Amino acid sequence: MSKIIIIGAGIGGLTSAALLQQAGYQVTVLEAQSYPGGCASTYYHQGFRFESGATVVGGFQHNGPHALIENQLNMKFPVRRHDPAWVTHLPDRSVALTADNTDVLKKFPNTAKFWQQQQTIAALAWELSAQCLPFPPRSSTEMLQLIKVGLRNFPQDLRIIPFAFMSVYQWLKWHG
Repeated sequence: MSKIIIIGAGIGGLTSAALLQQAGYQVTVLEAQSYPGGCASTYYHQGFRFESGATVVGGFQHNGPHALIENQLNMKFPVRRHDPAWVTHLPDRSVALTADNTDVLKKFPNTAKFWQQQQTIAALAWELSAQCLPFPPRSSTEMLQLIKVGLRNFPQDLRIIPFAFMSVYQWLKWHG
């Protein structure tokens, strides 16, 4: 039996460890902290609670990457939907990011087209991620697989290419 060491007990490290163990490898996970979670964790310091990063996680919808992992590992993650996902407090107002985006659209009405486009692009990105494509390709076989998927999804996937070369700031400016 092959032995594998995973460095880091974040979402990626623990997912990799579980999948490798399921495939028959002997896996050891090493973590520098006294708790797992990596950037998706909470820590306490001097009586205050801090979210250290990716504490809002997506991909649990049908065919999302985390839903695929749940199916592969025959388990269910204890996920809770929060609405609003978060609230940003600005000097002159607070803005809640809700599932239907009503507060953002109410307080920033000129961003409606941006958010519609963002939802379209996100849906395309989730569809692509559900296909578990090898990226970057490491062989001619993997390159051929990417080309086949690209041709199968042509031309709708072409809509996302321009956004790969601009920042969100540029994207928002593009919408006025």
